[in-house]
Formats: sequence, C-alpha cells, structure tokens
Amino acid sequence: MIKPKILYIICLALFLTSCGDASKDTSSSTTEESAPEPSSAFLWMEKIGDVVWIDDKRPNFNITFSKPVMEGNIATGEYKENFPGGITYCKYESTEDGVLNLQLVKHIENGKEVNVKLANFVFKLEILDDGNKLVINHSDGRTISYTRSDSTSSVNETKTETHSMSSETKLWMDKVATTDWKNIMNPQLVKFSKPTVEGNVVKGEVEMHEESFIQVFRYEKSGSEMKCKLIGYKLKGKDEYTEKESSGDDFDFSFTTELQDNGNTLILKHSNGVTYTYKPL
Repeated sequence: MIKPKILYIICLALFLTSCGDASKDTSSSTTEESAPEPSSAFLWMEKIGDVVWIDDKRPNFNITFSKPVMEGNIATGEYKENFPGGITYCKYESTEDGVLNLQLVKHIENGKEVNVKLANFVFKLEILDDGNKLVINHSDGRTISYTRSDSTSSVNETKTETHSMSSETKLWMDKVATTDWKNIMNPQLVKFSKPTVEGNVVKGEVEMHEESFIQVFRYEKSGSEMKCKLIGYKLKGKDEYTEKESSGDDFDFSFTTELQDNGNTLILKHSNGVTYTYKPL
C-alpha cells in the first residue's frame, strides 16, 4: 500500500511535468503565430524596378527605381529623377504595396552638385495597363502619370557616378551627329560632330553655315540647355579656318534644344528668345 505522503509527491511530480510540457507547447504555438508575414513590397517593386518611366506630359523628364533589397520586412532601394539640366537622387523604403517613403540624397544641376536641405516625402503609386502605366500621387497633392520605356536603367550605377543615358541623350547621340540640318526658313545649315558623353553632359562641336561664312562652336549640352563657345570661322570657298583667340572657359551664348517627331525635327531656341527650326537635309 502506498503511503499518503509518497502518493502526494508522485502526483505533484506528474502535475509539474504536465505543466512544463504545456508551457513548451504554448511557447511554440505563440512563436509560430507571431512570425511576421513576408512583405509583398518586394514583389510589387520588382514590377517597376530598373525601368525608365517617361513623364506623359514632359517627355524630357523621366524617373527610375532600383530593384529593392529586403531588410526584414522593409524593401529599400534608390530612386533617380532626370530632368532638363539636372538629376535628383533619393533613397526609398516601402513596407506596403503602393507606398514609398523617400529621402532626398543629392541634387545636380548643369553638371554641378547643388546644396539642398535634406527632406523626406511620400509617394503613393498605382500600376495600370498591365504594368505599362505608372501613376504617382505626391504628398503635396500633385499627380503625375508615366509610361514604361523600352530602355532599362539600374539606379545602382549612381554609386560609381556612372549614369545611364537618358532617352533624350540617346536620341541626340543617334540622330544629331548623323544628320545635316537645314533651317526651314532660310539656307542656314547646321552640322554636328560625333558627340561624347561625360556623366550627364554631352560634348561636341557644331558648324553653323551662313550664306557667306561658317562658324565653328564647341558646345556642352546638359538636359535641354546647350552652351556654345566660338572657336573658329572661315569664309565659304576657303579651305582654312581662322581660330578664334581663347577667352577662357566662358561660353558665348546658349540654346534650349528640343528634338521632336522622333528626332526628325530639331528646335534651337536662342537665349535672346529667337527660335530656329531645322529638318534633316
């Protein structure tokens, strides 16, 4: 016969053991239930990352997002906005579909970095037309619509300061240097040399053929602005150019440039307000 005291000790041991097992089960269940769900932000950002998005109302403006990197349940990456004469760089974070928190990192105008006050802002985005349309609702109330370009561009290239070529720059490189241009209002011709690209600046030379003489200019083009410096000239019928004495690095004048009709119309608007239109010769 088991003595009462011994029976009590056995029951107590069984009770403590069962409590320990229940505690383990409860802890395990709690851990499984509280594990965070994988964020869908990564899959969502994959749809728009490394694509050039062209502003529907301003074809010279475009934006790109790098494909995201997951840090826990937060998608992070880089954002770049190209506009005539400059580029803006931001970092983004996303924890939910359609919402990006951005932080301004750097702003460049005319090839030079501009000191800017750090700022944070929010984008709310919509993907439409099977991924070919992107609508951005800015925190200040603006809504801008973009169309997917066939070009791709990795924003991560900005880390090495080598920037992908914008659609406008590519069109300039492909069309302008391979074409002689005639003014639609007079006999003036414009001929460009094969340009080079340094960062976001296109550099080259251009001949402007007037009725009785030819002028040669060195130009630098950033965005839509083309700055020109006279480096030589000659009378028509002569073989030799007369070089103009250097007056330092200052430019003589500037144009605002625009390529229309898929690069088949060249518009040069002089800084004095006069606009010239050219067609391929």
